[in-house]
Amino acid sequence: MEQAVRKRFPRVLTKIAVLVCYALPGYLLALMGNLHGWSLEEKPLNLRSVRTLLGCLSAVALLMILEQVRRKTAPREWRHTLPSTLAAALPWTLGLIPLLTSGFFWTRADFRSRLEWTLVLSALVYLVWGWMPHLRRGLQRLGDSLDPMGLYAFLAGCFFILGVSPWSPAKFFAGDEPHYLLISQSIVEDHDIDVANNYLEGKYGLISNRMLDIHAWRGKGPGTHLYSIHMPGLAFLLALPYRLGVHYPILFRAVIRTGMMILGLWAVAGFFGLCRAVIPGRMDAVLATLLFGLTVPVIFYAFHLYPEIVAVGVYTRCFRWWLAPKEGKRFTAVAYGLMFGATMLLGTKYLAIFLAWTALSLWRIRREPDHRGNLALFTLAGFAGLIGLEAYLWSCYGQFNPLAVYAGGARKGETLANLMMLIRDPGLWNERLSSWLSYFIDQRDGLLFY
Repeated sequence: MEQAVRKRFPRVLTKIAVLVCYALPGYLLALMGNLHGWSLEEKPLNLRSVRTLLGCLSAVALLMILEQVRRKTAPREWRHTLPSTLAAALPWTLGLIPLLTSGFFWTRADFRSRLEWTLVLSALVYLVWGWMPHLRRGLQRLGDSLDPMGLYAFLAGCFFILGVSPWSPAKFFAGDEPHYLLISQSIVEDHDIDVANNYLEGKYGLISNRMLDIHAWRGKGPGTHLYSIHMPGLAFLLALPYRLGVHYPILFRAVIRTGMMILGLWAVAGFFGLCRAVIPGRMDAVLATLLFGLTVPVIFYAFHLYPEIVAVGVYTRCFRWWLAPKEGKRFTAVAYGLMFGATMLLGTKYLAIFLAWTALSLWRIRREPDHRGNLALFTLAGFAGLIGLEAYLWSCYGQFNPLAVYAGGARKGETLANLMMLIRDPGLWNERLSSWLSYFIDQRDGLLFY
């Protein structure tokens, strides 16, 4: 790899690139030390300050020493596979993300939290990419001795620090989070999923202290009935944490995040079970699970209030069973089918996955007579979720069109008219583009570390 790098880049340019990569974490640390006050309008730190210079030089010196240690202490059989000095330094360039996107941050504290987690991410990628040969033996012993409960306890601690502890960057509910909680509030307090009074009367309770945009459309029936554009599946799962949280207002956010964290751990446990079924080595299954649970997007969804992590937990368990459905266990087949179908109440987008998976199941039923009985029960039970989706659409909008969730309407013509309005509005397309970008750069909607 060294020879390939030397052919592509002159030696001097390669060394300069390495030094720049090494200097970045020092610059970020110096920048974090100067982020006092509130506004980001003034430049918090310039490249000519003494603190910047000292931070960059210290980082360069430390990382150059680490690089020498890395290359000289690697196991002999691994030295030919080590990444080059430049390739090993590239993870530190992740620090450019918060610098290039600082216009998306609201306050200096907001900016500082992104810098902190970007440094953590850079260090983790650098460790895995550059030092894996050194760590492999220890990880082999750890993987062979670590039981699932130990693995889950470690992940729970990480999720707790990120989502619940006083050091958590998720200080409040934002993005779509309060809108899911409004449905939970309606379920607990009003015993329905009509959120009209919650939005129109500003009945947010402990969820938000600012006015929320209305994420709902008018449904059928006389009077004002508003039904959320977010499906109620996650809201039902959060109803119990919400009920507990309102009794202890000072712990409300922690209780809600903890409830979501439990769902995240449940999803990671499903992934570990799938890995144990398809990966021969125990250590490889542990490493795959750690990589899965501690990287985006899973670590983001593990304590933020979004339904995707619940769907992951369902799909990993269903897929593990589906790979080798055991004959004779009819109840298990029905239970997995019901779970599989219920994902459509988490979001109408899961209807597409349901249809594709059902088609594969029907193909296997035809080709594999040994598994025909259980696969047929799994598929039929899954249709119960489709019936539940259509019943929800009929009760709210008086029609069976899944697009009514996103366009509303008490009848089909109104839904189609709303859809055309959404498609033709150029302002909404600009908003969609910015929202798509925010999936990668913003804490509240996005997938990168803060």
